[in-house]
Amino acid sequence: MIPYIRLLICIIAVALTIATAQATSLHPAVKANLKELMRLDSLIERQAELSDRKEKGIKSLREALSRTGSIDEQIRLSNKLFEEYRYYDSDSALKYSRLMYDLAQQLQPRNDSLSVIFLIDQAYMNSIQGFHEKAKKLLDRIPPDMIKISDIGLKYYKAREYGASMELVYAIDNKENTDHIWKDLLQYRDSLKILSKDFPDMYIWIPIAEKLEGSDPREVDAKALENLRLSVDTVSDVADIDAPNAYWLARYYNTIGDSIRMIHYLTIASQAKILNLYRENPAMPELAGHLFDYGDLDRAYNYIMYSGQQINAYKNRNRIVLNTSIISEVKDAYSAKLKERDRMLCLYMFGLIVFAILLVIFILALINRNKKLHRTQRQLSETNSELVDALGQRDEAIDSLKTANDKLERLNRMKHDVIALAFHLAAIQIGRLDEFRKKLLRKYKANQFAQLGTYLNDDEIIKEYYTDLNNAFDKTVISTFPEFIEDYNNTCGETAKVDRDEILKSQTLNVRLRIYALRRLGIEKSADLAQILNVSIRTVYNNRSTDPKSASTEPKNT
Repeated sequence: MIPYIRLLICIIAVALTIATAQATSLHPAVKANLKELMRLDSLIERQAELSDRKEKGIKSLREALSRTGSIDEQIRLSNKLFEEYRYYDSDSALKYSRLMYDLAQQLQPRNDSLSVIFLIDQAYMNSIQGFHEKAKKLLDRIPPDMIKISDIGLKYYKAREYGASMELVYAIDNKENTDHIWKDLLQYRDSLKILSKDFPDMYIWIPIAEKLEGSDPREVDAKALENLRLSVDTVSDVADIDAPNAYWLARYYNTIGDSIRMIHYLTIASQAKILNLYRENPAMPELAGHLFDYGDLDRAYNYIMYSGQQINAYKNRNRIVLNTSIISEVKDAYSAKLKERDRMLCLYMFGLIVFAILLVIFILALINRNKKLHRTQRQLSETNSELVDALGQRDEAIDSLKTANDKLERLNRMKHDVIALAFHLAAIQIGRLDEFRKKLLRKYKANQFAQLGTYLNDDEIIKEYYTDLNNAFDKTVISTFPEFIEDYNNTCGETAKVDRDEILKSQTLNVRLRIYALRRLGIEKSADLAQILNVSIRTVYNNRSTDPKSASTEPKNT
């Protein structure tokens, strides 16, 4: 049994070691952000629920738009629909941006600022869809004096910056010359930084971005970095976080080699995008790429596939091109991992089967051992019972032996008393005989022969001696054998029974009792009994016949 237990312990230890190794194999950056990553996993699973909620809101806005006839109300509802679709469905967003522009052209009096804003929105959506030249042409139509208006200028340069960044993504993936694009991008960001001074909460990531791209990250302004970090860390609800701020924080920490914070802020940016139903989510493909490098292939595959689905649904052609190469690499690695996992599952299954067989053997051995143990316990219980019975019999035997010893001791004492009585009676009789001899001798010496003859013929003298002998014998037997009267009554017939109390009171036995007492002392011959008691043999025989157990003790002619 011990070898089975040791083997089972070894198997469990190996299983625990494997599980522990798998748990500790995660990259520190993944382990440190596991809680946030699990929340991101949960949000991805809730995507359908969140989309249904958004679709219901969009449906109600479209129904309201179809019912209104006011141009101002149409513009307001179209603008709401545009904002709903801006990062959710680029085709629909482009459609409503054109509709808003057309409606703005119909306004009386004419509102040029509103038309310019809607034109910028059109250019923005064209950049998203990869129509960069068309976007530039739309933006070129905006009069320079309108760009000087701060809020329009911010919107204009943001569209320019975004269009340049998307063009750069496409050009890098296709290995085109990007120097002129970089130059334009930095110029647009510089303009955004200047214009956003009047709006301190907008585009605070610009100072960080322009330092990170093409310069040493140690040159990043500490105050600008702190403002950017506070803009993310001090927001209690992830949905309210400005995702680009978290994204550029992640880019900064990646540059300085802080992988834990990099993963953290990429995860936060991805969560914010999903909660706001923004399919334009550059943080998630980058997060998938880093998780792929860190060995978390499951999440990398799930995130990159989710990003691909969202980008395709959003129709951001620039990111579709970029995402395709990443998806291919991750899918190949994931397929290889699945094959390895299948191989390991086969090994685990084989190990599990072996473990199950060993466990069954262990259980069977344990059952067999338990049966033997129960059998041994039963035998031990039976042995204990026998031992208890034997001990009881021993105690009974000891008690019987003690009783027999007591009885034997009592009989020995009786024997001693009887012997002492015999010697005492013999001494008395000898003394009396000696006195009688001396008495006869005196008569003889005195020549009193007549008196001598009288003494010799006198039977009463002998009877007197026997009377004294019988009295002494009766008292000795009664005192020495107090139970012999009950024994006698138990063995004789009803007519021969005696009154015990009367005998104890008189201290005198009859002939039958004297014969019974002598027989208990071992004297069986009738002649001996007659001689001792000074009675005839016939008397002895007649008195013995009253004892049914003594009828065959000796022949009748004894």
